[in-house]
Amino acid sequence: MSATPKYGRNARLVLASVLVGYARNIKTSAKAAGIDVHSMDSMKPALSEPGNISFDWSCDKLAVDNTLLTKLLAGTKFTIIFTHSGSPPTAPYETWTGCYITGWDKSAGMEDGILESVSGKALDVTPTAS
Repeated sequence: MSATPKYGRNARLVLASVLVGYARNIKTSAKAAGIDVHSMDSMKPALSEPGNISFDWSCDKLAVDNTLLTKLLAGTKFTIIFTHSGSPPTAPYETWTGCYITGWDKSAGMEDGILESVSGKALDVTPTAS
């Protein structure tokens, strides 16, 4: 028996316990830097291990206020929940803690209206499995 796939259309971003309305293009990313130790007699690493881990996130949303810009200016930290199946969060989902905003911009176009693009980092991520 296979699990029911989760579709992006139903994904939601909950920021500081508030569902981000009209969000789109939500992206979360976890990366580990590689630590390679080389000996002088080989071009291949003698040791290769995972190093520092970083957590990045971003989203676009139809702008309705300046809440996210205010968080950037104040250096406010918050929690994000990225859920694959709508609201309230049902497993699988990730809880991103110690989040802060590193980039914010706003644009207005003929087709999308006013759009905010926000990016940031997190201190930790806790996945909740189904």
